[in-house]
Amino acid sequence: MVKHRAKTLAALFFCLCLLSAFMAPSYAEGPEETAGTEAVAIDYPPGMGGQWVRIGIQWGDAAVESIDLYCGDGFYAGRIDRDTVNNTFVLDSALTAELEGVTSLSLKAGDYPNGTVFLSRGQDPETRSVRINGKNFRDGFIYFANDAGKLHPISYLTLEHYIWGVVGNEMGSYYPLEALKAQALTARSYALTHLNHHWSAGFDLCSSGDCQVYRGLSSEYESTVRASRETEGQVISYGGQIASTFYYAASGGYTMNSEDVWTAVLPYARGKKDEYCSEYVWTAAISFTELKARMQNYGYEVGDIQSVEVSRVLENGAVNQILVHHSLGDSTLTKNNVMSVMGGSTVKSQFFSLSGSPEVDYENLSVASINMVSDSEAGRSKEPVYVLGADGEPVLLELSELSISSDSETVAAGSGQDTGFSFSHELVDSGTLYFKGIGYGHGVGLPQTSARNMADAGFSAVDIINYYYTNVEITSYRALRGEAEPVQETEPEQDASSETGGESQTPAYEW
Repeated sequence: MVKHRAKTLAALFFCLCLLSAFMAPSYAEGPEETAGTEAVAIDYPPGMGGQWVRIGIQWGDAAVESIDLYCGDGFYAGRIDRDTVNNTFVLDSALTAELEGVTSLSLKAGDYPNGTVFLSRGQDPETRSVRINGKNFRDGFIYFANDAGKLHPISYLTLEHYIWGVVGNEMGSYYPLEALKAQALTARSYALTHLNHHWSAGFDLCSSGDCQVYRGLSSEYESTVRASRETEGQVISYGGQIASTFYYAASGGYTMNSEDVWTAVLPYARGKKDEYCSEYVWTAAISFTELKARMQNYGYEVGDIQSVEVSRVLENGAVNQILVHHSLGDSTLTKNNVMSVMGGSTVKSQFFSLSGSPEVDYENLSVASINMVSDSEAGRSKEPVYVLGADGEPVLLELSELSISSDSETVAAGSGQDTGFSFSHELVDSGTLYFKGIGYGHGVGLPQTSARNMADAGFSAVDIINYYYTNVEITSYRALRGEAEPVQETEPEQDASSETGGESQTPAYEW
């Protein structure tokens, strides 16, 4: 009986070996199958060339217990070839075959190896998407569980699809086209110089302001997609390398040298007077108790704070160092740490005055009188305002015609690059720091509101880039890498409803 079973099993094994020889996988393109998987005939996904990126949606303390993944077209499954800079997808034909007909997955830690890719099986690379915990993202998803057994939802998509969404989050979709194109160029360059920024968490860039804000399909707009398409594949370069192009909201009148904010000297990030800035004035207050807690959170050994003073100011007026006197000695906050420790949404730039008493609250000021003035330099707003006159009737005024007086001070409204804002600093020992500042952000590179103003004035995206970055070029990132350029379509489809008057809104390139 044992001998008979052994002969039968040997025969079956021989037949299976012959059968497997006729079931070798066929690929439209030829990536290797994952080692040890069953050979099954699966067509390779279309449109898989070019640069792909991994964007973390939730991670760290925000990691989740489970992920609901949905795609009406079904899934390809595979992994990323980590030997390529492009995050190239490698098909796992056996796992893809297992998922045949499956449109939804409920994922938990341990279900799949980290790095498993689930790609939409949609055949049009420009419309395929997946739904991750109820939100729609383009292209695909990467499975990753952390050491605590929780999951990091990760969006896996082409670089260009990523830029479509980033531009709409980082700059208002209503901004002029040339400003949006400048934003697309800076965002694409930033992304390519920060790949693997969050490698330990399984992705390249996060979806928050720590990297670039990305919220998936919901943040794509016709204007931002157009700006991205019209700059497709282009980056800002310096000396034959892609530049790490930082950007922020408002300059306050001057941009900053990179080493005056961080440490590295970036030759293309040189400070200058910003002739196109918009006035952005802010105020803030921080108690000594709050400052002590914030410094301790940043690792400073600090006792009870006794006094605070500005100890170094740059030629452009930016505060470069603050000295904190406390019961354990003295501590210094330098460069961008001034903003980071104080809180970037509280102390919004390095351009500020510091005092021990609050400024007059003009927004809620009890007005003693409203007077007409003729200071033409004061008013640069395009919008007039209504003021309630002494007779109770509203009067329409340009801001250049308006001043507000209290018993002791007068303020002229208006905005423009020559803000006339001056800084003063006191040694504060009263228990609370009061700030009045101008500008919003770290100050290195492109101020987005200034880009808008330049575009409104008729400047192109290239003009804007060349104004805020020094000695740079606009070029193809593929050319910089020595890669072949994608083939341009000879007869692109026409979209009669397009805002461009019939110009194609389909991709200019075929991957």
